[in-house]
Amino acid sequence: MKRVIVAVVCGALLVAGTPATAQSTAAYDRQRIDWKPCAPTGLECATFRAPLNWTRPWEPETATIAISRKRATERAKGVTLTNPGGPGSPGRHYPAELASALPDQDLIGMDPRGTGGSTPKIGCGGLPTLPLDLDLRDRSRENVRRIYQRTEQLAKACQANRQIDVVNTEQTVRDMDLLRSLLGQQKLNFFGVSAGGWLGSHYTAYFPHRVGRFVLDSGTDFTGSLEDWLRDQQRSVERRFREDYLDWVSKSDAKATLGTNVEQVRATYEQVRAGLAANPIQVAPGRALTPTVWDLGFYWSLHKEKDFGARTQIFRAVHELQHGTGDRTPVEDWVNAFYDNPLPDTMNATFLGTICNDSPSLYPDLNREAIEQGRRYPLMGWYQLSGVCAYWQRPPLHLRPVTGNGLPPILLLGSMRDPANSHEGVLRNHQRLRGSRLITVAGSGDHGVFANGTDCVDKAVREFLSTGRPPAADLTC
Repeated sequence: MKRVIVAVVCGALLVAGTPATAQSTAAYDRQRIDWKPCAPTGLECATFRAPLNWTRPWEPETATIAISRKRATERAKGVTLTNPGGPGSPGRHYPAELASALPDQDLIGMDPRGTGGSTPKIGCGGLPTLPLDLDLRDRSRENVRRIYQRTEQLAKACQANRQIDVVNTEQTVRDMDLLRSLLGQQKLNFFGVSAGGWLGSHYTAYFPHRVGRFVLDSGTDFTGSLEDWLRDQQRSVERRFREDYLDWVSKSDAKATLGTNVEQVRATYEQVRAGLAANPIQVAPGRALTPTVWDLGFYWSLHKEKDFGARTQIFRAVHELQHGTGDRTPVEDWVNAFYDNPLPDTMNATFLGTICNDSPSLYPDLNREAIEQGRRYPLMGWYQLSGVCAYWQRPPLHLRPVTGNGLPPILLLGSMRDPANSHEGVLRNHQRLRGSRLITVAGSGDHGVFANGTDCVDKAVREFLSTGRPPAADLTC
């Protein structure tokens, strides 16, 4: 499956009403970054130390944060920290992906604490976020019992190592600000996509005076909680599926086997899914094309239109196989690829840890919530990526709200039918960040719009990161 520092205190840091002296963090600020070549070619890598728990920085336990750098290939006009989302996706690879699009920036990547090459090392016992062998639409009493028994087991496995408590947005933005200091930068420049927007926006809440040139591409709605975001995502996924994907299939299916209009294609999807619920396609022990694997495969394919073609080939192959005319080989290859590429355990733990630690669970009646959302949004409404939070022993954490006060202009990007982060959420972010500029890609639902083939977006982002000059007004590309 695919998947996604503290500013050294110069006065007193208030921790639960107790002043911590600058000596608590001074040793961290005196570190030097020792860059060394690393793969992939062209990147340099290093690590730095941060307090394991920034609310008690005087304690001896530390976290190790792994970082990377891609030197500008043109005359450097800035140093920009990058983040690929998640929350909790490893980020050291990301500068290599952005290098050709931002040739005049020294690009910095970072594995957030808990994942990739960073510590603390956490995990969820290898358990998946969702039970792949169960049909989450099946709300019979026994299946509901199994679903939430697995969910509770996942929470306990993730929290078996209590260091997961310090894997959250507050701790990570403080790591980011320490990195800013170690890089010798008075202000932090930042490019974040998806949940990188959540991270960047909360940096502005903790360190507004350190905010430089910030670009938040297809950013997560920070005006609510991460649970609110995932709930809203179910709606935006359904819209992308109905308005973009099903329409694309109806116009591109030369054999007309899947349908010639949106309603017919949706009906075919449901027929195939029902067939898989009755008879999952077994590929190997522990590997089957179940309804849940089927839905998740489509979910990931909705992020980029370029993936629609490959997804439709599998759609057609399974449909034909169920009618006794298809070839098992492409189906088996896809199922094996799905199981061969799970979300790494550390990334899964960082994803869940961030979501559940950042805010209290809002939906204690999980079954009722699933039924309500599932009936509205059948593709992913039954799926509760944050359901584990209902069983989470949450640490005492109160994230500072993002107010937008005292900030320079921030550049926001988004597309109209983004499945992962809705355009409505981006608009709410825009309203909260007074003085921000919004660039919207019309007629698109791709998630992540920079360096995605839209020249007017790319030109504006490069200009802003190079000069600090945002567009004079909001733009539609």
